[in-house]
Amino acid sequence: MYGVESTIGEPDGTGLQACSAKLPMRGGDALRPMPDAPRILLVRPDHLGDVLLTLPAVAALRRSLPRARITFAVPRGVGAIPRRCPHVDDTRELAFPVLADPLESPGWREVVACQADGLRGCFDVAILPRSSDPWSGRLVAAAGTPIRVGHAHPSTLPYLTAALPFPGDRHVVQEALDACSAAATLLGCRSLGAPAQSEPSLIRPTPADEVEADAALATTDPAARDAPLLLHPGSRSAVKNWPPHCDAVTTWSR
Repeated sequence: MYGVESTIGEPDGTGLQACSAKLPMRGGDALRPMPDAPRILLVRPDHLGDVLLTLPAVAALRRSLPRARITFAVPRGVGAIPRRCPHVDDTRELAFPVLADPLESPGWREVVACQADGLRGCFDVAILPRSSDPWSGRLVAAAGTPIRVGHAHPSTLPYLTAALPFPGDRHVVQEALDACSAAATLLGCRSLGAPAQSEPSLIRPTPADEVEADAALATTDPAARDAPLLLHPGSRSAVKNWPPHCDAVTTWSR
């Protein structure tokens, strides 16, 4: 099993300090190198919008670790999003509770035990990008995932082997980038790479999606069908919205 020494540091772009591509094994002094093709599990027990906002971090992780196998675990009914992301190798839909429920909600302990069996031995690293996520923390800890990276919220910290400082009002996209950057550091990467111009989009529609979109557009005013289409639903939370000074939004809205 891999172990992690004290790794809580200041948010400095990598987020973790004193990390190495080699980590001490639990129960001994021997060192074991990280695998060349690590099996990474991202867990996001959230709604559709939060899963979408995690995809830039998934793309950055893929740039830094092109040989990694990246699995995205989400609640049931949300799997269509990561399945359309070309940077995700596998999607798992899990039976997460409603996030407003207490951690000790009836039956959750039994659900964790059942779902942990399906995750055990499948992953080298688990990344919890949500700033407070004791539900996923309990799950990946029960599964025995050797390295578990997340944010140092009191409810989540007991389940982690490596923690970032609590992000406060940091944007959700940046929270996820910080967590993935920390995991990449533990796997021997200095930082997440910058996007390439030829990089695939975050979402790749299926042929069925395109047929459905064409059918919807066919019901609109013919004069408007070639005009740009902007979807910007927004959010009740400032840490999930476009910043007011975002040039891209200003340009698109014109």
